[in-house]
Amino acid sequence: MRRINPVPIVCLLFIILISLFVIMQFKIAAGPFWLGQNSDPDYQYLLNSLNIAQGKGVGHTDHPRTPVQISGAILLKLSAPTAPVISLQENVLRKDEPPQVLQQAELVTSIIEKTEHRGNAYWCTRCKCVHYAPIPAEVHREGYVPQR
Repeated sequence: MRRINPVPIVCLLFIILISLFVIMQFKIAAGPFWLGQNSDPDYQYLLNSLNIAQGKGVGHTDHPRTPVQISGAILLKLSAPTAPVISLQENVLRKDEPPQVLQQAELVTSIIEKTEHRGNAYWCTRCKCVHYAPIPAEVHREGYVPQR
């Protein structure tokens, strides 16, 4: 019986482990999934699913996620089977819409004070899109170092 030389197998396992380590280092260096080019366009998938659920077309039918958009439309319809189209649209677009946030830090007698200004999101039934409550222009002008 011929005995198998373990050196090539050990070398192969070593190469696989090194490759996995390098891949993980690239993944860590790339940053979180929502950062820049790493982002997954899940919001676009949701809006295209909503368009399909309403009987409208989608912008990118050649996109590889078209089956995801179709299954998303089915799930949206199943979540509210008797809802009219407008209430389905309002429910999808109003739900969990994050507010517009502006944070500022000021140096006040050697203590840093951080203030957050929020412009909450709301759905406009007239133009059918999401708007934000305005943040006053004076707040924007101040920036990180207030004008005194």
